[in-house]
Formats: sequence, structure tokens, C-alpha cells
Amino acid sequence: MTTITNIVRRYAARVVAIILILALYGLARLPELSYAERARLAAGFSFVQSPLPELAGQSSRSVRPVHPSLERISAWVSSVGASVALNDIEGRAA
Repeated sequence: MTTITNIVRRYAARVVAIILILALYGLARLPELSYAERARLAAGFSFVQSPLPELAGQSSRSVRPVHPSLERISAWVSSVGASVALNDIEGRAA
């Protein structure tokens, strides 16, 4: 009987820790919305497609020229710049 008691004592803390981790994982999961709930939340939004203004005499570019040391991340720099420009067009404050 003492061997079983020693085994239980040795692994009791590990078993309790595993049970606690599994219980906390169950509580920490993100909630999932049903399709009806998603549709109800999305009903308050509407989007309208509108063309972006273009400057006369300027060709459009997808990747802007950057300093040679930033050439490897030029697409990222261009996308951040484009998002700032869109925010400015919409007239939103940062």
C-alpha cells in the first residue's frame, strides 16, 4: 500500500496542474458567434464603392521608390504609405 501512496503523492501535483490547465483552457477560448448573430451585427454596416482620386499627368505606381537600404521592404513601406494616404483622403483624425 505504501508504494501506491508514494506514487500518488509523487504525481498528484502534476495531475492537478494538468487538470487546472485544461480547465483554464476551456474558459479562455474565444466565443464563437452563430451565423444569425454575425448577420445581425453586420446589418449595421454598409459600404459604397467609389473611385480614388487621381492626379492629372501622373502614372499610378504600386511600389514607391525608397532608399536603397530599404529596398527589401519597399512593398511594405508602400502599403503603409498608401494606408496613410487613404486615411487622409477620408479626412479622419489619427
